[in-house]
Amino acid sequence: MRVTFGQLFFSLFDLRSFSSIWYWITLGTLWTALAHWVMGVPIDTVWRARRGDGQAIADMEDGVRITINRLAPWGGTAGTVALAFGCALLSVLAVLGFYGRVELAQALFLMLVPLLPISLMRMALAARIRAEGLSGAALVKRLMRQATAFQVMGLVAILVTGSWGTLQNLLSRPF
Repeated sequence: MRVTFGQLFFSLFDLRSFSSIWYWITLGTLWTALAHWVMGVPIDTVWRARRGDGQAIADMEDGVRITINRLAPWGGTAGTVALAFGCALLSVLAVLGFYGRVELAQALFLMLVPLLPISLMRMALAARIRAEGLSGAALVKRLMRQATAFQVMGLVAILVTGSWGTLQNLLSRPF
């Protein structure tokens, strides 16, 4: 039997997302990255700053300052347009996925929908840090709280996605 390039490609990159290893690798990588970085600072730097490492505190404060300055333009009109575009994209994916039964749209929806509250939480924290002028231990406390919230959201998102994906795989396989 001769295998064509198309057969090989579609066997490696199955568009039935929930049964594709690439989808789960991407989902895991996404949540690993989101849990590792909080306001532009690696979580291990925040941990070292919490223990009182002076250089880590300076690095953390510099990283947060850079991130806040980078996020500042998104607080106005650009942020409203991006939010509207994101909501429209999620709406299209939800309709295609759950009404039209397109598994790829379901998978993308379940991967992307938690990014909306995370983005809003980041913007709110950036505004709060800027308004209150947080630094040192107070900044560490806020960043640790944010990191914990992201980890809990990631856990719930992976649990929901895994449950839905398992259900879809069970329903699509003949017994």
